[in-house]
Amino acid sequence: MNGNWIGDYAYSIEGDETKIIKPIRRILTFDNGILIAKGSKYDYGTDIEKGKYNLNSKTLELDGEYENYDIDSFEIDSLVLINKANSFR
Repeated sequence: MNGNWIGDYAYSIEGDETKIIKPIRRILTFDNGILIAKGSKYDYGTDIEKGKYNLNSKTLELDGEYENYDIDSFEIDSLVLINKANSFR
């Protein structure tokens, strides 16, 4: 999981329907349990957020008042996060 991941899109699943909500312009850098997230001027702002992740408990926690996520799935070329505050993935 170590390395840079580029956000692609957010979606929600409601019943049998999957709805793509919006593009996600965010870069996540994972480095041995440490997470650094940077948004763009369009999404999330350009501040750099820091936090931690745990593959055993499948969690991603940003410091401060930022959103936390569960790691839904992790493949060699894709990462799906579930926003704990709503139904977005």
